[in-house]
Amino acid sequence: MYRVIAPIVDFANTAINLEPYFEFNQTSAHRTSQSVDIALLDNEKPVVMIEAKRANKNIAPEHIEKYLEDGVRGIVTNGFDWVLCHNNFHIVHSIWNGDMNQLLNHRIVLVA
Repeated sequence: MYRVIAPIVDFANTAINLEPYFEFNQTSAHRTSQSVDIALLDNEKPVVMIEAKRANKNIAPEHIEKYLEDGVRGIVTNGFDWVLCHNNFHIVHSIWNGDMNQLLNHRIVLVA
């Protein structure tokens, strides 16, 4: 799944000067120590958290919201579906319409 996420990490690293940190460990909202797959850091503070799931796994906002503090954006994806979260609001976006031969053409813009 990191191959799907790598272009986002590369964009953040070069275009908006965020530093990627893989397996970023922190205490979650449930007071347990958990690692998000990728944190994009600005001056060592996370501004975007990314959780990558297998393609056959259903995803939900809860997969990323537990890592987010106020003002931090979150993304969880299985490669086909994307959940984008920010301040208790989320958008679910799919780039696949169910036909393996017709992957929808979408562009995701990451704004920090």
